Amino acid sequence: MGCDLHGESRIEEVEFTYVFSVHSIMNLYIPPLLIYFYLLTFVYLLLSTTTLQYRQFLFNTIGCVVFTQDGGITTARQLEVALVFGGSITILVFIFAGISGANINPAVSLALALTRKISPIRCVFYTIAQCLGAMCGAGLVRVMTPALFDKVDGGANEISKNANATESLGVEFGCTFLLVMTVMAATDSIRAETNKHISTVAPLVIGLAVTVSHFTAIPVDNCSINPARSFGVAAISGNWNDHWVFWFGPYLGATAAALCYTYLFQVSADSTFPF
Repeated sequence: MGCDLHGESRIEEVEFTYVFSVHSIMNLYIPPLLIYFYLLTFVYLLLSTTTLQYRQFLFNTIGCVVFTQDGGITTARQLEVALVFGGSITILVFIFAGISGANINPAVSLALALTRKISPIRCVFYTIAQCLGAMCGAGLVRVMTPALFDKVDGGANEISKNANATESLGVEFGCTFLLVMTVMAATDSIRAETNKHISTVAPLVIGLAVTVSHFTAIPVDNCSINPARSFGVAAISGNWNDHWVFWFGPYLGATAAALCYTYLFQVSADSTFPF
């Protein structure tokens, strides 16, 4: 009888420990994780939405007025917005890469999940947090200056009158492909072992990829390459025109880049070269 009671007590103890452990993980890790990425994406969206909205306010270069509904945009303004977007990404990657990988973009998170750099469930949580942060960032900008925000729909992604959905899809695919290929190279641990400088220059190179992508795609659709940014502004402004393009384009581009880098360019640990 004593042995049975002792065995039952052990079973209860194991069950309690298991339940307590799961409960602890859910309470200690999941909420901070969501909050962290919510705030991270919030910071980026606040910068990027402000970049799209204010020309006169904040460095006299940032604003949605850069984008006009008739597709007219000067090269100088186009370059200004591209540089601010790329610069903000460079800063955020530099700050948070060592902490979380600086996952601000659902398309990049998908590529990392496909290449097993993060788990699928983490990718889902990241995407949710990124979209929530995007909505919060866009919402704050609208609260601060509702008239300017409503005038240009917060700089929402929208296909230019000089382009169509197919062209926009192709541009989003190509620009996201470039960005994700850059991220794949920057996070290649085997390559980093032989090229120690990669981790140092990675934020700058990723920022340059974002700059080039924006400079290329701004005249077509204001450049998304980040479904969360497009979703957040669309949710607050109510402008859902051709919104599917800004999910399918980046996701297809990210998938193609992840597979292409993994199977064509990634160097395995046991690779040998004759020269």
